Amino acid sequence: MLIISILLLITMPTWNTFIVRNRVATGVENIMDALRLARGTAINQGKHVLLSKNGKTWSDGQIVIIKKTKKVIRTFPSTSYGDTLDWHGNLGRNDSIEFMPTGFPNGQQGSFYYCPKGFPIYAKAIIMNTNGRLRLSNKTAEGKKISCAPP
Repeated sequence: MLIISILLLITMPTWNTFIVRNRVATGVENIMDALRLARGTAINQGKHVLLSKNGKTWSDGQIVIIKKTKKVIRTFPSTSYGDTLDWHGNLGRNDSIEFMPTGFPNGQQGSFYYCPKGFPIYAKAIIMNTNGRLRLSNKTAEGKKISCAPP
């Protein structure tokens, strides 16, 4: 029993880090999937498609819809464990991203910031350029540390 207790004490910090990193990876992959689906749908259907928050904040989940008909393509889940997800776009429209039939965002570029509650060191940025291409980083597009402080 003593040996098991010692092993648990030694491995707990590593296990916690593993869980948080996996939680972040899942959350980041969800929003990247949502962006890819919105962009791909716009190209394949030749229509304007919106990715928008499915609640008051981006952390409440996301929804992909055809802009003109308001047809829902798919909804994505909210973040877990109190983690936060925020979009900071260049046009001041932070409640949705519009993809045109060309696949380009309608003049928008910016970053999503995924911040795991209590572990800001593992925050990630999903950076979208003017072509709609994505890249993942542990820093902002400007190369700065991601701030997980509430606005």
